Amino acid sequence: MITFVRKFKSAFYFVAAFFVVSIVFSGCTKYNYRVANNYYEQYAFARAIPNFEKVLRKAFITDAAAKLADSYQKNGNSLKAEIWYKRLVKAPDAIPEYKLRLAEVLMENAKYSEARYWFSEYQKLDASDKRVKRMIEACDSIHLFLLDTTVYAISLTKLNKDLENNFSPAFYRQGIVFLSDRSAPGKPRDRSSWTGKEYLDLFFTRKTDGENWLEPELLKGDINGIYDEGPAVFSKDNTTIYFTRSDYSGKTIEKNQKDISVLKLYYGKLYGNQWKLENQLPFNSPDYSVGHPAISPDGKSVYFVSDMPWGYGGTDLYKVTLKNGQWSTPENLGPKINTEGNEMFPFFAPDSVMYFASDGHIGLGGLDIFASSWDGETWSKVENLQVPVNSSKDDFGFIIDSTNTSGFFSSNRIKNTDKIYSFKRNPPVYSVSLKASDGKTKKSIRSFSLYAPTPNGNAIVLATSVNHLLEMPLTGNTDYKMYVKSNGFYAEPVFISTKGIRKSQVFSDSLVLTPIDLKKPAIWRSIVFKGKKVEYTPESVAALDSLVNLLEINPEIQIEIGCHTDSRGSFTENLLLSRKRSDEIAMYLINKGINAPRIISIGYGEGKLLNYCRDGVLCLEEDHAVNNRVEIKILELIR
Repeated sequence: MITFVRKFKSAFYFVAAFFVVSIVFSGCTKYNYRVANNYYEQYAFARAIPNFEKVLRKAFITDAAAKLADSYQKNGNSLKAEIWYKRLVKAPDAIPEYKLRLAEVLMENAKYSEARYWFSEYQKLDASDKRVKRMIEACDSIHLFLLDTTVYAISLTKLNKDLENNFSPAFYRQGIVFLSDRSAPGKPRDRSSWTGKEYLDLFFTRKTDGENWLEPELLKGDINGIYDEGPAVFSKDNTTIYFTRSDYSGKTIEKNQKDISVLKLYYGKLYGNQWKLENQLPFNSPDYSVGHPAISPDGKSVYFVSDMPWGYGGTDLYKVTLKNGQWSTPENLGPKINTEGNEMFPFFAPDSVMYFASDGHIGLGGLDIFASSWDGETWSKVENLQVPVNSSKDDFGFIIDSTNTSGFFSSNRIKNTDKIYSFKRNPPVYSVSLKASDGKTKKSIRSFSLYAPTPNGNAIVLATSVNHLLEMPLTGNTDYKMYVKSNGFYAEPVFISTKGIRKSQVFSDSLVLTPIDLKKPAIWRSIVFKGKKVEYTPESVAALDSLVNLLEINPEIQIEIGCHTDSRGSFTENLLLSRKRSDEIAMYLINKGINAPRIISIGYGEGKLLNYCRDGVLCLEEDHAVNNRVEIKILELIR
């Protein structure tokens, strides 16, 4: 990971300008400085570090200190990078980027208060940096990532050895293929000048029946080359591999116009038990890196990472689709996924949730693992997997099996060395927590119950409050239609859905219950009759359904439906019309399952006008409309 993450991130982390303090060099210091600088410019950071340290033991040179701090950071040693960036921000010729780099490494070292201070100091100089704004928000909300630590149970896999880097697992047959800089029979012993360790190759291992890991073996065939290989993914039938590789010709690493070696995507095919390198993918470029492949659940698209210059930030996630033997033009996944930072290591679960690593979204520091799903039109809100999967260090390379219950991920949280962790995902725990108060007196209601309606029109009590509080467990992937009820109050609906929620959650609410006033009519203006017609308007159906719901969740109330007309027409005609209207409403309720004895329908005609619009008085239409009304009155409570 040190190579592949930080090669991709180098453009983002690279300090653009270094200033040299004018001093008189000794001959030895000049030599060490020249050697260190040469190594640094060749990205040989493992060799640059001891030479910069020799220089800085003689005198503090801002340029040397900045490059040493950068070298440590690129090799994952955030503790030593912090030491040097703290000295750099105090240098008289310090540049603003030193404050930003210091804040980043402080966050990796879980020093969130200090990190926030230096992010804020940098923000004063560049208020337009959206990523810095998010990092300040992250430092302020670290506690939110610790709320639910029960979903994932993680453990360090036994295939790791102390000083080796092992990371980026991929499912293959009954085991995993992963990257490692370990030694192995048949593997060249050449070392990377970037890390000082052996080059990365793809290894395969699997568990025995006794839950032990077999000794990892190099992936068979010619997939592993003489330099670094990178993350890989396999087709569903395990006959095609897509993988990342350093770009080289013969034994020479190819570099672009900026003198930077790039990464490319290749694919291979399985012949017998040997993998054969076929070719590189056509959307590779000598000008930018492409890598970290993932395959969509339908097998038609490949997702990958690139630092191509027209993205949103350091590295972005892209998608290509194979159709009629041709790859489509790379498509950026957009600003919901990609940020001004770095998005990397995508993986698609069987349920179409995409997991990926990012240092641009709000997290704990370094790379965190996030999840988002595609609904055919847009990506869902990006979700941080939180502790214990994520830490202040780099966490990445997350994969989960077809049951969505177990898998693996990588992290350098121990001694800045990448290790593979296994995890079990426990089912999330859901519950509801409710309080209720009297809408009139505002006082808390001590006793109330939560009900659920049944198909036969009755209701069952799900839970009852204890000392003003009601708590009840819920199940996952369920839509709940419930209501809260207390004697003498109207029921209050409660709708909860646990569908699509992958974290444990308590659904809390404080409900205000309305007291039932007996024999006090309430006007329902949304139930409308036009002119002198008996039939209600189509727009009235929603209000009638609300009345049905009111009666369903308040089974103890008996109502009177009172219909009133205006004064136009004869008294007898209006009385008959209002009775027919009341009966029409009553039949709607009965047809919806409300028991007839609970409904009294009365027509009042023009007998209870609300204004001056009596016979012989000239009134506007809107004044007559005031008198055309439906009133609902609670007659009594049936026990």
